[in-house]
Formats: sequence, C-alpha cells, structure tokens
Amino acid sequence: MTTRAVIVDDTDDARIEYEGSSWLNYENTVTDFGRFGTPVGQTLHGTHTSGGISFVFTGTATQVWGPNDLNTNVTWACSIDGNAISNGDVSVNAAILCSKDQLADKPHTLRLDAVVPDTDHIFWFDHIQYTPSLGESMENETIYIDSSDPWLDYGSGWSPMFDMGHTTEQTGATFDFEFIGISLAWYTFIAPSFSSNPTSASYTIDGGTPVVLTVTGPSGMEVLSTSFNQKLFQTPDLPMGRHKLSVVYHGNDHTAPLSLGYLVVQNGTGSIPDLSNADGVRTPKKRNVGAIVGGVLSGLVFIIVLVLGFRFIQKRKRQRQIRRHRKKYSNLERDMKFLR
Repeated sequence: MTTRAVIVDDTDDARIEYEGSSWLNYENTVTDFGRFGTPVGQTLHGTHTSGGISFVFTGTATQVWGPNDLNTNVTWACSIDGNAISNGDVSVNAAILCSKDQLADKPHTLRLDAVVPDTDHIFWFDHIQYTPSLGESMENETIYIDSSDPWLDYGSGWSPMFDMGHTTEQTGATFDFEFIGISLAWYTFIAPSFSSNPTSASYTIDGGTPVVLTVTGPSGMEVLSTSFNQKLFQTPDLPMGRHKLSVVYHGNDHTAPLSLGYLVVQNGTGSIPDLSNADGVRTPKKRNVGAIVGGVLSGLVFIIVLVLGFRFIQKRKRQRQIRRHRKKYSNLERDMKFLR
C-alpha cells in the first residue's frame, strides 16, 4: 500500500455486496476493542453462518480488515479476480484478514468467503482499504494518510519510531497539514517505553481558536504491549473545502510523547500520486538540491582555504625560526673565531 488509501466501511452497501442471509450490522455494540482500537465508524458486519463478500475497485493494492480470533474454527478465503491471496495470521481485534499489493493498475474484483461451523461463532468484517488507480479522483472518499506521507509537514523534534509512526518529545514541536474535506481524525500509538506522565497538546483549524488535548502515556496492558489505532481527536464537521491543521506539543522529554500513526480525512479529494496539482493543496517540501550542492561546495572551499592558510602561516613561522637559528649560529661562530 502507498502512504494514502481509500477506506470503504462495512456500512457501504452500495459498493460492498454481502452474500448470505445472516449478515447483520453491529453498530456501537462494542466500544472497548482492546489495544488495537475500535472498528471504523464503530460498526462491524458479522455472520453466524457461512457467507461471502465481494467488492469491485480500480487500483493497485487492497486489504480486508476485521477482528481475527485464531482460536475459533471460523475460516475464510480471499481472492482477486479469481486468484487466491494470502490470509493474515495475527489474532487481534483489528487485523488484516487478507491483502494483496503490486496489482496491475486496472479494475479488480475482491472476494472473501467465510466458513462458520456453527451458530456459536461469528465471522466479523470491519472495512476494506485500497490504493486507487493512478490519477483517479478520491472525491467524497474517506482517506487514510500514513504518518510517512510526504505532504505532512513535521517541524523540528519529530522522528520516526520503527514502522509504527512518528513521535516528538520536544516542547513546542509543530505539525502542519493542508487537506481538502469536511473533517480530520488523528490516530496515535502508545508504546510501553513512553513516559506515563500525562501532558497536553493543542490543534487549530485554519488559524482558529486552539483546542487543548490531553496526551497520555501507557497504562494497564499498555505497559506490556503497544496500543495502536488510538484516536487522539477528531475535528468538528467543517465546510467542504481546503483547510489547514496545525498542532503544537506542550510536553517535554519527561512526559508522554505525542505520536502520530495516521490521519483519516472524511470526504476528501485528490488523486494518487498528484494530490496537489488537481485541487490546489500545496506540494510537499522538497530539498533544494542546487542550494545543498552549493552549500557543500562552499564549505569545501572554506575548508581548503583554511588549510592552505594554516600551512602558509606554519611555513612563515618555520622560516622565521630558521632565520633566528642562522643568526644565532652565525654569532656563535663569530665568538668562537674571536676566542681562537
């Protein structure tokens, strides 16, 4: 998957086709889903009997997400255009059930078939993510934006933490992001190594009144394992259009760091990969290669001049010492002749 993807929730019956008579929409029935966060939109589809899901998309990669309990006898199989793809093998409440990348950039049909042995068990499905075809509009979509996305403007003090996201412990560290949509949500992760001392951060939209946030560290099971998909905040609904998110961290290296795993933009627009030119969103910052090369060359010239100057001074110093020695020995030789 690229740094951006479209999220299609399980409630999107217009695009996701459910096969089987026992599929039910479970909405807000489970709010505490452990250290891997709540389902997208706090909704799940589940079936007590065998059933299927099909989804048509145009793009180059896809993932199917849902709770996965490997201790049950519930099984499933996924395919793309009739070709089997591998299943996930992690037993967590928000798992990749199956995925496939490096697909040909064309229309595809994703299919999942679940086998439920009895009514005491349920197969759960949460959402689908897919990478759209190059240049395809993502208007009115829900967009996943990874923390490594080049359009994210990290100020000083931020650093990546393995493949989990980015963190900062620097007081006053800033983050800016321009987006087009009606709302934005910020998702964090909490590692056992984080300080447990709570602190604060704040965000503004379009330079408005700052909203103060509480940033917490690990507690409970989080002191043993990292928690993911933890929503720190979601903006209120905004007028459809271009907006700027600005975040400031108010903690320090003795308090819980601010982390970013990913962002989710509702009713976003844009395309992959040219997200800026189509909709007026700024292009990501790029290093000025000419300026960098010029700076390096200037530095090298300065060092060379400094070395040559030092050698010149040393040479002059040695010449003065030689002249003094010659004068000294000349006087000594004259005195010796006088004594003889």
